Amino acid sequence: MNFWWVSSLVMALGGLNAVGAPAPLTSARVTEINNDVRYQAATATERAARLADVVQAADVLRTGERSLAELEFNDKTIARIGSLSVFSFQRETRDFHAGKGTTLICVPKGGGGGRIVSSAITAAIQGTTVVVQELEVSDPHGHGPARTLSKVIFLEGNGRLFLTRDLATAPTRAPSVAISAGQMLAQFADDRRLGTVQTINLDLLVQGARILSGFKNKLPSQNLIQTAINEQRVELQHGDLQRTAAARPSPQVLGPPVPNGGQAGGVGVTDPPPNPTTATQAVQVSGGFWLSTAPMPGMISVPLEGGGYVNFHR
Repeated sequence: MNFWWVSSLVMALGGLNAVGAPAPLTSARVTEINNDVRYQAATATERAARLADVVQAADVLRTGERSLAELEFNDKTIARIGSLSVFSFQRETRDFHAGKGTTLICVPKGGGGGRIVSSAITAAIQGTTVVVQELEVSDPHGHGPARTLSKVIFLEGNGRLFLTRDLATAPTRAPSVAISAGQMLAQFADDRRLGTVQTINLDLLVQGARILSGFKNKLPSQNLIQTAINEQRVELQHGDLQRTAAARPSPQVLGPPVPNGGQAGGVGVTDPPPNPTTATQAVQVSGGFWLSTAPMPGMISVPLEGGGYVNFHR
């Protein structure tokens, strides 16, 4: 059995306290604050976060509108929190809890690894950089309650994804899927089967993502992310991946989209369209997902920070 599969399964099942297991996450220090960032210790009331605050397990960090925060853990893991986001972690199991909003986790190579836990997806990781986004999606027709959607994007490295509900109910039998740099999985929390991993355009995502560019400090994995981008460029040049051209919303576009077989799409789903010029511009991100500057009729349209919408059929 492949070592990566064994180690990721051990992490997914919370078996990090075995002999030779990595050290627990004891604490994280706040290294950067941008605008409204709030800190709540487990036994105290919420207050404004301060640089050098020490965040312990079960403490909560949350951000306001157009706000960002960065933490560095005792093992050099970096956590970045986007605007309108909530974040906490667990000490012994090395779980990073990505609540609503956008969270980036950068675990150094040779580090302890761990799990990134969202409502829908749990990612078992070892030395990688991952972005997780969680949001509530309202029924566009008002026929049902809002649904929780989680998106996991690997910027470099690789990992294995599980349904969070499966790990809670049948951890030893939980199905999983492998994921690597430049790939994404979007999953509703109430779906009972794992979705399909899609390839996205890392270059365009990195160019505009504030979770990457909105901080003074560079990520330790910046060179590794650039390497993944360069590798994807080569694949595009060789025809192993295909760019998806921009398309105007039309009856053809708004019908069931043609899956692109996991090929690279036009834009990363966590970002607004680059320099949108008209409210009818739409770009296919990956099979079933479209990015547009206005809601697309007949689809679920989720507004993005900074403008634009990600649209999909469900």
